[in-house]
Amino acid sequence: MDALIKSLCQILPAERVKTKLIDVVSYASDAGFYHLTPRAVVQPVNVQEVQQLFAVARQHQCPLLFFVQVALASAGNALPMEF
Repeated sequence: MDALIKSLCQILPAERVKTKLIDVVSYASDAGFYHLTPRAVVQPVNVQEVQQLFAVARQHQCPLLFFVQVALASAGNALPMEF
């Protein structure tokens, strides 16, 4: 396990740090042109965890990419968004 993953597991429960290929590949692309497989997918649940993720990303010089699902009332589906 590399240092980044160890740091992530120190701030989040292991079940919310996804590193298996089957998990990270599902987040590797969206409606855009790029296909970049992340080293890990994390699922923070509060502001403090997000703040800690920024600190870990800065420490390991690793970018953060946010993936948000927004429910569409008219369509009844979820729309993945990056920002």
